[in-house]
Amino acid sequence: MCIRDSTTTVPSSAHVPDAVPLEVRATDPQGVAVEVRKTGPNGAVVFAGTLAQGEVRTFAIARGLPLWLSLAWAPSAAVRVDGVPQDTTGGTETYMVTQSGLRRLTGTTSR
Repeated sequence: MCIRDSTTTVPSSAHVPDAVPLEVRATDPQGVAVEVRKTGPNGAVVFAGTLAQGEVRTFAIARGLPLWLSLAWAPSAAVRVDGVPQDTTGGTETYMVTQSGLRRLTGTTSR
């Protein structure tokens, strides 16, 4: 199937995926506290807990439905969206996560 307009034919396979993975990995020996919520800061909690060093949790980011990610100490986590490493510098941070990546919403710089 193709999508057509008056000048171009584009294969419909050039669409945005229904969901892409958000991967959070604890990198600090003390671990990292993580909270993931659906659609907003008051949305349903998907996960809340502390990841031990080396532990990984993966969440699905649905098209058009962002996740909210809170990290108790952002440098203690390695975060990837659809396999692409994301910048998690700072301190205690909250991010909006879409299929395009992270957008930092709040944060502090002291531990």
